[in-house]
Amino acid sequence: MEIEQRTIDFIPEAERYGKERDLFPVWFGANVNLTSLVTGALLVGMGLNLFWAAFSIVVGVSIGTILVASHSVQGPRLGIPQMIQSRAQFGVLGAIIPMLFVMFIYFGFSVSNTLLAAQTVTSVLDVPRVVPIVAFTLLS
Repeated sequence: MEIEQRTIDFIPEAERYGKERDLFPVWFGANVNLTSLVTGALLVGMGLNLFWAAFSIVVGVSIGTILVASHSVQGPRLGIPQMIQSRAQFGVLGAIIPMLFVMFIYFGFSVSNTLLAAQTVTSVLDVPRVVPIVAFTLLS
């Protein structure tokens, strides 16, 4: 183990060691949580049967994957991280729009995680809902 020295600089081919399969634990770990489970079940709760709910999820993920995968292919070719090189496509001011969307998504994800965790805690422990909300918010 050593500390990366290049930060956002170009990474020569000889120093690149990551493989596509190395991303699985990162993305799997980030998405295996209560919010993802509830979000996936939400479609069934809204009236879709299991087939159409799964179909909708697959179509949505496929469309998003095609767009992100097309963009992410440039990272290894340019030798810089995807988020850094995206400035070239969007420009300095144009990058503000995706950043605002990302901030909104992260905020919503954080709020939904906190509320679901608070509901779980209050169903197990006899505490007012505000207590776990404040505790999880402070921990975040």
